[in-house]
Amino acid sequence: MIAADLAAGVSSHPRLSDSMARGRGIRAFARFALLAVAVALAGCASGPRGADQVAGYADEDVNDPLEGLNRQIFAINSAADALILRPISVLYSEVVFTPVQNIVRSLLNYLTLPLTFINDMLQGEWDRAGDTATRFVINTMVLGLGDLAADFGRPEQHSEDFGQTLAVWGIRDGGPYLVLPFIGPSNIRDAVGFGVDVYTDPVGNVLTTGQSLARAGMAGVDFRVRNGHEIDELERSSIDYYATVRSLYRQKRASDIRNGAPDKLTPGPGIGDTGQPVASLTAHNPEAPLTY
Repeated sequence: MIAADLAAGVSSHPRLSDSMARGRGIRAFARFALLAVAVALAGCASGPRGADQVAGYADEDVNDPLEGLNRQIFAINSAADALILRPISVLYSEVVFTPVQNIVRSLLNYLTLPLTFINDMLQGEWDRAGDTATRFVINTMVLGLGDLAADFGRPEQHSEDFGQTLAVWGIRDGGPYLVLPFIGPSNIRDAVGFGVDVYTDPVGNVLTTGQSLARAGMAGVDFRVRNGHEIDELERSSIDYYATVRSLYRQKRASDIRNGAPDKLTPGPGIGDTGQPVASLTAHNPEAPLTY
């Protein structure tokens, strides 16, 4: 109602119109920040395999012509995680009771469902779109504060993004590897997809600025809490942390595009051999691929 009242008065109040425009810009930035936090963390997560073994598997064709610049940006992103996100997530895990953390996690997962549904449909994944829609309807009964759909035996939640949609549409080669400031591993295709997702996310378009910022912050903290050990262990054990993240990003992204199906053409070692799938460590959702 508040948004409707404001919109009705814009035409007769030029100053209010300017204020609304600035507000829309802030909300757009907040939505961008939400996805940026998730993507940056996704680039840091992995399992316990040695860095040299993982990197050696996937880096036969690194396609990283901007490696010097990428490494500098990667260092900035890693410092931001170490100085800001990690300390906050440690405090959060120690102070907030686990049941409350689970409620927050369920709500964050619930809010990703509309965007996932859109990309399911764009990819022609009708069964998965049906699963997503059903989960949304069921979990709406508890306002997204729990995963009632799981209690009803529904399939695990999955995630889709427009970068994956572009790959399904035929843009299989994402282009040169990129590390984006405060976002993380990407490539040209996925960077374009990321931008589309920011501006088409139905939830992001209805939340207020404060709500969008709170969502972005909690998404990052929740992911760091769930995957903190794996992230820290990867950094400690890596001979070349940058190369390892680059390699895992490529493996993870290929798996996302195949919806987790095995790669029949290029089988090889991966995090999954340890019993911990890459997707389970790099997702905003429990199952869980996030945008790369």
